Amino acid sequence: MKKRSVKILAIISALVIIIAAVTLTACNKEKDLSPAFEQERIYSIDFDNLNFMGNKGVMVTAVKNLAIDTDNTYFSFKPDGTMHGQIQTKKGLFGDIPALIDQVNEMGFNINLESMLSNVDLTQGLDFYAEPMFPGFSAKIAEGDLDGALSLLTQSIGFGLEGLDTSNDDIKQLIESMAASYRDTGRLKLPATILDAMPDDAVLTLTMDWKYVIKRVTRQDGSTYDAIYIGDQVATNPNTQPFAIFTLGEDKDGVGTATLKVEFMKIELPLKLNK
Repeated sequence: MKKRSVKILAIISALVIIIAAVTLTACNKEKDLSPAFEQERIYSIDFDNLNFMGNKGVMVTAVKNLAIDTDNTYFSFKPDGTMHGQIQTKKGLFGDIPALIDQVNEMGFNINLESMLSNVDLTQGLDFYAEPMFPGFSAKIAEGDLDGALSLLTQSIGFGLEGLDTSNDDIKQLIESMAASYRDTGRLKLPATILDAMPDDAVLTLTMDWKYVIKRVTRQDGSTYDAIYIGDQVATNPNTQPFAIFTLGEDKDGVGTATLKVEFMKIELPLKLNK
């Protein structure tokens, strides 16, 4: 049986969901800058300084080295005010599960896959977050219509998942099993066979397609900073609340940065300018 670290995949998935779903409170705006970059800017994730709910350093490095295709993981801001971001898994990630878990455990972790799977319950997130934000999401899950559920995310917040072949017999059976359990018990839990159903050569890509605008923001102490506001209406309606704000800056070497911070969840997503 193939083994897999759910923690690695959870960090990857949750990372994109948090960016897309969390609402940050904007400070008073002093004045607008140019609404978009004059030429395309492509940022990569600065994994060395990434902090996700206290997971940083060795664990984040392990996720990057073992699971992430860094060449195909980036955030692109275009002159037309649109942004495309994606996080992609490495090719062959799902085909060498035992070796990957062994490598992670050699770094000082003690990952027991079956134990972790048995404790993953998605019900609360479904009831309190997904359904209120995306009406009909729960019904599609109960019907076993994962494609329909994901389409609601794409239509609502521009979040998508590529590479999951729901026509694959193993994956189809897995989705139907989860749906039946949800209908019968009201609980949405991950089955222990979830990773066994994934083809060895599967490559998953979490995508984000949003609009953005550059703003100059004034803090309460009077100081200012430039920021990227994310949201479909932020460019046309100044009073629209963005669902994410990236603070623009530079690192010690003068390389451009863009950082998203969610203090109450201990999340800091730093990006570093490629070009």
